[in-house]
Amino acid sequence: MRSGTTGSTVPQITVSPGATGSGALQINVRSSTYTVMVSAFDPAWVQANVPGQTNPIFAHVLDAGQTQSLQPVSGTLSLNIGASKVSVQVTVGGKVLTGWSYTPTQVPYTLDFLGTSQS
Repeated sequence: MRSGTTGSTVPQITVSPGATGSGALQINVRSSTYTVMVSAFDPAWVQANVPGQTNPIFAHVLDAGQTQSLQPVSGTLSLNIGASKVSVQVTVGGKVLTGWSYTPTQVPYTLDFLGTSQS
């Protein structure tokens, strides 16, 4: 897991331990509008939740080779992953933020994404 930069010294993504401890990370994206991409290399359970919605916006098994795009609401998305053979990336303006991707080291795993306005 790495923090990535794109053309400046200000990281586009910062990572910190999640509020729930082991098995969770908080991912701060320096953009209020972004997309989370999940790619499966083996079958993987993926569930995405956003604020203000009781039901998940996505809750399915991704088959090997499938990719799912997930849109945060108000910059926030909680991603639950039930397999370790997945890759998670973030895109801003249709471009993948280079220098950062995530593959879980244990399962289940939760990634809490929070978008922030650039200053």
